[in-house]
Amino acid sequence: MSDIRSGAPAAAAPAGGPSMATERNVFRDYALLGSSVGALEVDENAEVSLSQDNPDLPPQGAYVMAWCYVSVNEIIGFVTARVHEAGLENNALDDAVHTAAERGMPAQARHEDLELLSMAASDVNNAGVDSQVSYLVAQLGPQAAYEVVLAVIQEASQERPADGPRG
Repeated sequence: MSDIRSGAPAAAAPAGGPSMATERNVFRDYALLGSSVGALEVDENAEVSLSQDNPDLPPQGAYVMAWCYVSVNEIIGFVTARVHEAGLENNALDDAVHTAAERGMPAQARHEDLELLSMAASDVNNAGVDSQVSYLVAQLGPQAAYEVVLAVIQEASQERPADGPRG
């Protein structure tokens, strides 16, 4: 495997790649070379921001936009950890799960369908926080589920009595 510090020029754009020409930049080229050996994942047209603390000196480095794959399972673990860190009660996400379940129901749903939906949401709630967060991510998407959990955490923190001074 090659070393990304070898100084070899960055590979040309792959066929069918971006048609827009991007100005050559040593930092981007370095990152692209790292991408070709699996060390980084960088788009050929990645943004480059110079790190220049002192405008009288040449740049000492740069930030190159890179990509890092994050799976939904990693997001579920991250969001679940926020719930545990916040010390939420076991039932704190119950309403959010029921609301998410109802979101997919037609406005004129039959009573029996609503009961089945409520029972399914209750099963999710009874299975615990991991199940609740997984369900919210599946129903709402990762970002919306995260926002719901953050809102529940914020609401719970406002309802808690303030701790006295610590010393």
